[in-house]
Amino acid sequence: MIKIDYAPTPKQILFHGSTADEILFGGSAGGGKTCAIVMDAFFRCIKFPGTNATIVRRNYRELEDTDIKEALSRYPKEVAKYNVGRHEFSLMNGSV
Repeated sequence: MIKIDYAPTPKQILFHGSTADEILFGGSAGGGKTCAIVMDAFFRCIKFPGTNATIVRRNYRELEDTDIKEALSRYPKEVAKYNVGRHEFSLMNGSV
């Protein structure tokens, strides 16, 4: 059994459950926005093998300091491997 360290807040639960094409998730620092988007990408990639998900920031340093750092701390190593040279996670089901 693979353990995923994630207990979403009520706001994150609403985010994950939305069926909207676009979602606005604002708030101050520490509100869980980065964690929610990183985990949402992971769950979608797990659910739909072969998915290509993209998370964008203004520059690579910002992406590395937030989203990549969050993903490295949360994605199970048995399922997702990070390739530093390509700046991407590869999942065991073919999702990236």
